[in-house]
Amino acid sequence: MLLNIGMKYIGNVNKKIINGNIYYYHQYRENGKMITKSISEKEAYDHSFKMVYSSTYDLDEFESHVFKTDVSTNLGLYALESQYRLYKKRYAFNDIKNYLDNDNPGKVLILYGLRRTGKTTLIFQSLISLTLKEHAKAAFIRINKDNKYIELKEDLNYLTTHGFKYIFIDEVTLLDNFISISSVFSDIFGTRSKIILSGNDSLGLYIAKYDELFDRAIFIHTTYISYKEFSEVLGIDSIDKYIEYGGTMSIEANRYNNTPLSDDNYQDYIDTAIAGNITHSLKNYNSGEHFSSLFALYEKGELKNVINRVIEDQNHRFAISVIEKEFQSNDLGSLKDLIFKSLESDVSNSLDKIDEDKIIDTLKHSLDIIDKSEMDAPISDAILKEIESYLDVLDVIKSVKEVTMVSQKMQNKHVIV
Repeated sequence: MLLNIGMKYIGNVNKKIINGNIYYYHQYRENGKMITKSISEKEAYDHSFKMVYSSTYDLDEFESHVFKTDVSTNLGLYALESQYRLYKKRYAFNDIKNYLDNDNPGKVLILYGLRRTGKTTLIFQSLISLTLKEHAKAAFIRINKDNKYIELKEDLNYLTTHGFKYIFIDEVTLLDNFISISSVFSDIFGTRSKIILSGNDSLGLYIAKYDELFDRAIFIHTTYISYKEFSEVLGIDSIDKYIEYGGTMSIEANRYNNTPLSDDNYQDYIDTAIAGNITHSLKNYNSGEHFSSLFALYEKGELKNVINRVIEDQNHRFAISVIEKEFQSNDLGSLKDLIFKSLESDVSNSLDKIDEDKIIDTLKHSLDIIDKSEMDAPISDAILKEIESYLDVLDVIKSVKEVTMVSQKMQNKHVIV
């Protein structure tokens, strides 16, 4: 039990490593005598929080305070961290630690990248790396789609004026007006505390980088994962698995995300990471003023169709003909070719039982794809060029040099990554 005198918690919590094992002790003086008691790790975090916080503020008042957003501190934060304690760290961890350990007044740190690339894991690993006293001044905020900026602002104001120096905010791009108000995180709260922001809306964060947060933030991009890092962090020495996981940090879809990869959340991944990422960012940037050539498509609900049609094209050519041709799945065509080549007659004959029209309709529905005859908004080269630029920012495509054997000339070609 933590000793307190007049609600002032006293003593210190010490950590010792003996033969590779970590032990925690609560030390305090009682009647002139030094008392040392062994405590658990959980008790060590709780004791440190109460001692640090109560030394300046009213602990009872804080524990009765009702936050407007999902805020975790002390033991609530400790519980969230538990599942991440054994994970190996991505290379980007050192950059986050450098930000936390050094003075960067007025600057926030932003983790951005596609889903399943380890952003939330990096956040909790960073929290775990704090000392007990630093952890006592740390808070984690998870934004949901119903939260408003004013709610987050009130919570941040309370935390930063009550001694919290390390504040991690996850899914911050779910705030509708995130881009236009993002400078508040650096100009106001960044002068009081270390503010770490994270979100799946990579395009929104990218726009903020060159707008409201210009020269006010340190950006760490998590999307690209080299095979070397994939192998070291996940312990998988298979290039086939690296390709299979598509550059994400998931093992069987649950190592870094405990939710099984069902059809529903797979589509949610596609929408959030690519098509929805683009539409959400543009819709919420200065009230949609930056939709530019894409506004007519967005207004008629056809923007996702065009984006996904571009991605689906097997040659990845950004041409109007790709958008306007009748949809055919290249993956389905490849599957048919493989089945035709099968030596198993019963497998090959199973082609006759496939309802191709039904499969195509299902794929079109899943990808928000419609055919030319169903579209109202016209398609132009300017539209495709704009979509191409956003896909490049989101790391969906990259421009590479291609040398043809006939001409031996090098030209740019886009590939899906």
